[in-house]
Amino acid sequence: MTRKEILILTTPLLLFLGCFNNDTQNDNYFLGSSSTNFKKEGDTSSSYYKYSKGWEHNLKLGNIENGVEGFQIRLWYNPEIVNNKKLILVNHSTGDWSAKAYHLTVSIDDGISLVAIDSVVALTPKSGWKSFQNKLAELQVKQLPNHSASQGDKLIDDGITYFVEVANHDLYRFTWFSNPQENIKNNKSAKLWQDVVDVFNQEFDVSKQAMRTTSALKNKG
Repeated sequence: MTRKEILILTTPLLLFLGCFNNDTQNDNYFLGSSSTNFKKEGDTSSSYYKYSKGWEHNLKLGNIENGVEGFQIRLWYNPEIVNNKKLILVNHSTGDWSAKAYHLTVSIDDGISLVAIDSVVALTPKSGWKSFQNKLAELQVKQLPNHSASQGDKLIDDGITYFVEVANHDLYRFTWFSNPQENIKNNKSAKLWQDVVDVFNQEFDVSKQAMRTTSALKNKG
């Protein structure tokens, strides 16, 4: 057998093994290790953390602070001066990936935060689940930093703050960042946060989801 024939026969196998190894590495990244002690990390003393826990309770999502079997990430969109909020929840369990967008209206009554669900939409990433996983793993989404103010940060009253919760077998982490798009030039962490937000926005057509929800609400009225 010639070298060319060997290459023709072995190349598909090598490509398959490369893809298999990449998938395995991603699974290990997201699922964590059963031999690692559980860690709770991030800014769990912030008001944003308290908001997310209140909304979680209202939505009956279940508490993930003690870890989950599999992997879950929650990206909360919190515009500062409007009542409309959004959550994209991505879950990985028993080998399957799924995602939902929750469109919410948050109001305050006697100091109590009330959450109304405007719509819940099942989502699938545009580029497919493997590509979506690869993007999140490359951005190290489990290690997103908390917002630490840098000199020159823009303070925007009508901006948006994002919260991210991640959980697996050995980790729960809560982090947040305000207005990353406006602070990319001054704050090194802002670009990483904006890259993560962009992945969610692009893969799940977040702006179109919001438009459909608005249209549906008008039709109800």
